[in-house]
Amino acid sequence: MNEFLQASRPILFESSLGDHSSETVYWGKGTSFLASYNGQYYLITANHVMKNQSATHDLLRIFPTDTSNYTIPFNAQYELKPLNQNEQEEYHDIYLMRIDIPMQIRNSDSPLFAIDLNKSIMSPESLSIDTKLGIIGFPADNREVDYEFLKIKYKRSVMSAKYKGRSSFDHCYSLCITDSLGHESIDGMSGSPVFYFQNIKESAIPRLVGMMIRGSVESGNGHFVSALALKKALDEIIAQEA
Repeated sequence: MNEFLQASRPILFESSLGDHSSETVYWGKGTSFLASYNGQYYLITANHVMKNQSATHDLLRIFPTDTSNYTIPFNAQYELKPLNQNEQEEYHDIYLMRIDIPMQIRNSDSPLFAIDLNKSIMSPESLSIDTKLGIIGFPADNREVDYEFLKIKYKRSVMSAKYKGRSSFDHCYSLCITDSLGHESIDGMSGSPVFYFQNIKESAIPRLVGMMIRGSVESGNGHFVSALALKKALDEIIAQEA
């Protein structure tokens, strides 16, 4: 479970204070997670997390662990493109960045925790209605600005939910949030990994079932894109680059 917790990373952007200032400030909201697939490592989040904040990938700063002082280097970024106008955009609300592993190894001061998409995923279709799920993310109201050091302090939350079956959106599924941990809003949870504990030989093994793309505490409802859709997106990217 620690791997899933550490793989979930807050979205942060870095900007300078001005043309004549050497100081920088971190800002932003949203969640992402690190994943490994076929020998490569990626950052995965919801595309609207980037677009709604008018942020570009070159401003993105992802720390590999909660105590690291060095950010993860990336060497490519990808967005899903609809094949035709009839395809619903929710399935394409996926943003991926490939990690530059050689540079990460040279410069990092901490290990890289990633969810293995070859081994640790499960189709939501195999779940029963009301199956318990977890959502690991960084709610916006769990972030505090340290104005003295110009940094954001953030806390990870693991919310509880129940599976509610297929969503009206292609490749997406519904859930009901059963415990928001007192948060009045789940703003900032977009891009969060959604997981299920599979019982194997009396052990509870976390399995990724998808990525959160929308929801609210008020309605108690949420939607997530399937882990299989995330895997398919990576397969399409790998095929295009072959």
